[in-house]
Amino acid sequence: MTRVVVDTNVLVSAAINEQGSPAAVLSFIESRHLLWCVSAPILAEYREVFARPKFSHVRPSRIQALLAAIEQAALFVPTTTRDISADEPDNRFLECAEVAEADYLITRNTADFPTHWKKTKIVTPRQLLQHLR
Repeated sequence: MTRVVVDTNVLVSAAINEQGSPAAVLSFIESRHLLWCVSAPILAEYREVFARPKFSHVRPSRIQALLAAIEQAALFVPTTTRDISADEPDNRFLECAEVAEADYLITRNTADFPTHWKKTKIVTPRQLLQHLR
């Protein structure tokens, strides 16, 4: 099964707009076509970001459903701290991708990531969907 790591910006975008490419990626995950790989620090970041006041307009039921889906279906991997990216929080996603041997790291901010990390290709939600189709 194709393993993916999902950057927080993709999860937030999917929560805000249930019709866009990020939401379509989550649909592939929810239908078990992709295996979501996550670490404890990434899950903590997801929770922290959704708790920010600027996201108070997002339906709490949507946020809870997304977080519950992650906790139930994701592959949790242990990670070690690495200094890979100049943007420190992005290291958590690269670390997880490395340990999980993820096929893809999905982000809407590809400028902050290399094009590849170990065996993981860094792609946007749209690029992933094009590959899956």
